[in-house]
Amino acid sequence: MLNHRLIRLAARGTRSVSGLPRATKRWIMVLSDMVMITAALWGAFALKPDSLTPPVEAAPTLVIVALLASIPVFSTLGLYRAVLRFLGARALWTICGGVAISTAILYVYDALSPMIGVPPSIWLIYSVLALLNVAGSRLQERQAFNAPLHNRGAAREVIYGAGNAGARL
Repeated sequence: MLNHRLIRLAARGTRSVSGLPRATKRWIMVLSDMVMITAALWGAFALKPDSLTPPVEAAPTLVIVALLASIPVFSTLGLYRAVLRFLGARALWTICGGVAISTAILYVYDALSPMIGVPPSIWLIYSVLALLNVAGSRLQERQAFNAPLHNRGAAREVIYGAGNAGARL
């Protein structure tokens, strides 16, 4: 019951966003990714057993480098051109590649910057959280957008042997 209410609420929000210009929707996706990447970085430090916070002196630098590494990579890979309604396996593989590249950039930055010294396990946790956050937000939006299309209240019918004509129905 609660799940259906949440889906209807998300679908209502999706309808209001779907009327916005494409450029505005791209900026919403970029801002969402910025929040998700920052949360993934902070979550990686919180999930590490020996510390709950990143090194205080390095936290702003790590967040800035994470955003500067991730957003341009995602843009170059075309994640902000994708139409979420038709998000498929190829886009998910692209998100995996983008997260892997941004994690590698962060790891190299950490290796070249001796004052930070982040444990390597943080980057593994970060990559998993970033993948879950970025891919999960897009899949949730796709689910919310497609929910009204599947719940129209019409009777479902099976047409056997109709070929392409049946698929168009």
